[in-house]
Amino acid sequence: MLSEAQLHDLLSLVPFLTQWIHTKEPKGAADTLAKMATSKGPNQAMHRALKKTYELTKVKKTEHETGILTVTSNDFRNLFSTFEDEVWYRILLTLLQHSDPPVVSETCFDGLKAESDKVVVANQGGKASDRLLESVQDYLHRLTWPSFIALGEVCALIRDTADDLNEVTKVLGPRILVREESYTGQASPADLLRFLCDHCDYYFGIGKISNNALGYRDGKLCDADENSDPFAPQKNSLRDFFSIVSPIHSKIVDELFELYDFATLARALYDEYDALPEGWKSPLADDPKTRTWFDNTIPSINEVPEDELIIPHINKPFRPPLQRDVMNLIVDEIVDSEFTYFEQMKTFNDCFVEIVKKEAFRLRGDSKGPKKSLGLSELEIQCIFGERLGRVIGLVEDMAVDLEVLRLVRDPIDRPGGGGRPAVLADIFIRNEKNFQATYGSYNAEMKSTTAMVKKAIESTPVNKNFSPDTVESMKGLNFDEMWEVVSKKYDCLRSKTIDSILIQPVKRLPNYILLFGRLKKEAGKAGMKPSDPILQKLDKVTSICRRVTGKVDQIIVSSSKRDQILGRNQG
Repeated sequence: MLSEAQLHDLLSLVPFLTQWIHTKEPKGAADTLAKMATSKGPNQAMHRALKKTYELTKVKKTEHETGILTVTSNDFRNLFSTFEDEVWYRILLTLLQHSDPPVVSETCFDGLKAESDKVVVANQGGKASDRLLESVQDYLHRLTWPSFIALGEVCALIRDTADDLNEVTKVLGPRILVREESYTGQASPADLLRFLCDHCDYYFGIGKISNNALGYRDGKLCDADENSDPFAPQKNSLRDFFSIVSPIHSKIVDELFELYDFATLARALYDEYDALPEGWKSPLADDPKTRTWFDNTIPSINEVPEDELIIPHINKPFRPPLQRDVMNLIVDEIVDSEFTYFEQMKTFNDCFVEIVKKEAFRLRGDSKGPKKSLGLSELEIQCIFGERLGRVIGLVEDMAVDLEVLRLVRDPIDRPGGGGRPAVLADIFIRNEKNFQATYGSYNAEMKSTTAMVKKAIESTPVNKNFSPDTVESMKGLNFDEMWEVVSKKYDCLRSKTIDSILIQPVKRLPNYILLFGRLKKEAGKAGMKPSDPILQKLDKVTSICRRVTGKVDQIIVSSSKRDQILGRNQG
């Protein structure tokens, strides 16, 4: 007989067992399992089958250099055919009832027990509240990953094959959830198991069995609604995580799960924030991909004190591996330059522009007015730092959020349609096409008059010989140029920059995009991609968008110049 710890090692066999049983008995398999739970069977044959199964998985593990289990569906299909079907029903029961740690931990059951009254009401036809669903989900997340998968597969087997659901859950509930045939506690294991079966798609995301595909389920989930996503619990947990560390990134959760596997995404979050979303540690503990970095000392986000939360490292340097291909290096360069641009523009706006506007508002009631004391009138402030700059910063921030899927995780992307990271990057630019035209077009067209206005304001503002940016305690009483000296010395991204050099950054972005995407397109050609390849077409489209916006800016500048000449305005 295998030890209880060895039985726990075999919990990864449960999806294969349940699907084998299901294909043998599409209707009534759960009822047969319940009957066998109350009767004795061929123990010797079961022990032989368990031993052969354990030896098979052990051999396969040692054969593989990484130690990852590589048993195939055919391996199990051949093994299952060697013994009577009854043997495999009993092995399934043995794994569920005798593994250590148990499938359902005591902590998890105590949590489920606390919700038992509400569960009974829901089972009797009342709708389960969102709070109840989420509370039960939280307790299930405390299971180990093999246990979570095993419980989900058994619940799906019961849901899909039981003729008498009440009788099946009555027999199997105490055996699976508390491993006691005659449980007499206040909660009803039968009701709890019935509830888990009824909401199996919500908690476990398990779809119907695919024909002749032992070990796999089809992509279509049962009752394909908003709760049928197999990663719904992890996605919700990640949204909660972002609501704490970086609320603006909640919108990219679905795309992150679309682009990366669970272990890869978890590693990136840990590298960035030194913590993991709530409920993620259990599924990661048994994932072979996490062996090089995961341990249970990593805190979940709710365990981190508020004053120790990590601020997103948007400027964290990325050190590419030596073997990183040129196309991915160019993608890195585009992404990193965009985040540098984002940090600079946002810091400029938040730490300088907003202070200038606030001081101008304060000086409204002053007899001298903003122009005399600040060096800029309210009209000049609006022209230089007003709506056009605000739209640019809004677009830059939106782009930074979209590009976070490529900055946070640097791993290669293998997704349907191909193209990898370059394709994802191009898609982000293409879906922002209209914003590029509306934002950069109007801003860049007015850049010449804006810089002239700044230059004139600086030249006409009296120099205070006693001013020293190192001794300033308050911005009150300073003119806008003195404010800039104080602010630009304080922030690395603004240091040694002039106001003009910051304001000109949006004008430089389009030529930079054209240059970088041109290099990306060239490397794609070197990699053997043909002009008809979808990724090359996308890269072409991005450069066309940038050239078109640049061309329209030139047209706007010419039109504005002619208009001003007609109206007799000074072009100074």
